[in-house]
Amino acid sequence: MHLSRRKSARPRTARTLALALVTASAGLFAAVGAPAPAQAAAPAACPWVDSTAPISQRVSELMSKMTLSQEIDLMTGVGGSSYVGFIPAIGSLCIPALNLEDGPAGVGDGMTNVTQLPAPVDVAATWDPSAEQEYGQVIGGEQAAKGTTIDLGPTINIDRDPRWGRAFESIGEDPYLNGQLGAADIRGVQSTGTMAQVKHFAVYNQETNRNTPSDDAVVSTEAEQEIYFPAFQAAVQQGAASSVMCSYSTINGTPACQDPYTLTSVLRQQDGFTGFVTSDWGATQSTAASANAGLNMDMPGSDGYYGSALQSAVSSGSVSQSTINSEVSEILTEMFGFGLFDKSPTGSPAETATNATDQSDATALSEEGTVLLKNSGNVLPLTSSDSSIAVIGADASTSPETAGGGSAGVNSSGTVTPLQGIEAAAPSGVAVNYNAGTSDSSAASTAAT
Repeated sequence: MHLSRRKSARPRTARTLALALVTASAGLFAAVGAPAPAQAAAPAACPWVDSTAPISQRVSELMSKMTLSQEIDLMTGVGGSSYVGFIPAIGSLCIPALNLEDGPAGVGDGMTNVTQLPAPVDVAATWDPSAEQEYGQVIGGEQAAKGTTIDLGPTINIDRDPRWGRAFESIGEDPYLNGQLGAADIRGVQSTGTMAQVKHFAVYNQETNRNTPSDDAVVSTEAEQEIYFPAFQAAVQQGAASSVMCSYSTINGTPACQDPYTLTSVLRQQDGFTGFVTSDWGATQSTAASANAGLNMDMPGSDGYYGSALQSAVSSGSVSQSTINSEVSEILTEMFGFGLFDKSPTGSPAETATNATDQSDATALSEEGTVLLKNSGNVLPLTSSDSSIAVIGADASTSPETAGGGSAGVNSSGTVTPLQGIEAAAPSGVAVNYNAGTSDSSAASTAAT
């Protein structure tokens, strides 16, 4: 399917290019109340800032000045921010803050003045990478306006069970479709200068006993390679995702965020991923095992596994200094690649991110992903003499379900209910009769957190 509304693509492209020029292709955004921007330090003290040297050289130069404590600070989230995830700036080294924000369906976590996009599974129903890429552009642009550095999305887990609480925020059950549309979404997000963090790696598609050993996905290597891994391979190779979030799953007895097979053998060696891995919130289950498996960043950082515990692990020899250096280098490489060291932070949670173009795009994307019944051959009992339309159910009016819950929930910037839409579109002289009936919205809505 090709989009019929491409008239909106040209203004969006122009705006995206302008944003990219302002941010030097990066999300340069510090949290409210964060330390002073890294650029406040004297340039002579930070020769890696505004440098034209290769990124690898800039990373090496910076890391030669970092203490172990500063390296671990870059690997450990802290609280007290307006964002769901936060790595504070290290001003003495001109390292800017990292602000992480949900999510796969738009700017989440209670942020206001944002566009509530249709559920990702709805846009997946277009089977159109260009639609998915525009979806990502809307998300990335609004995240940038809010000061976000890293968008926590897209969700590309395989939807093996329709009861999964995150089914609405995924792309569906097909590995190929997940990979192609996930990559397109990432390209859209990152075209605005915001990093995309594709999630949740790997073998994660149910919520029962989540984040416990009882949630053990016993799966063969063949099934992993054929069903669960291909979409992530496309995300990092075709989408060039800057980061990956590891999941809550235990995979064949090993928690996903400390699984050397998935994080090292598959993601880095097989797929060639060179970015960094962040834990899902609270998914870190160990210190040494996680660091040695390839977990670069622990979120939200309050679990006690990184921070001082990681520093002690290095002192005891259970985690090597070279492992820390490698994982910090991967974070810094993406930060330099997105230009975070070269421009002052912009955007803030208080800024209005939504606009008429984004809202129009959201409406058009929703329409394109909606399957409507075609009255082929006039088989439906509809005639020109029909004088009324019945609309039944509270979901159509007083209790509309416009978005899923949890980390993929997004506040609406203005909702048109089904009843309002039908009334507006009904032909002159046709009455719309509404009956609230019995709402089953509470049963139909499954919150995912």
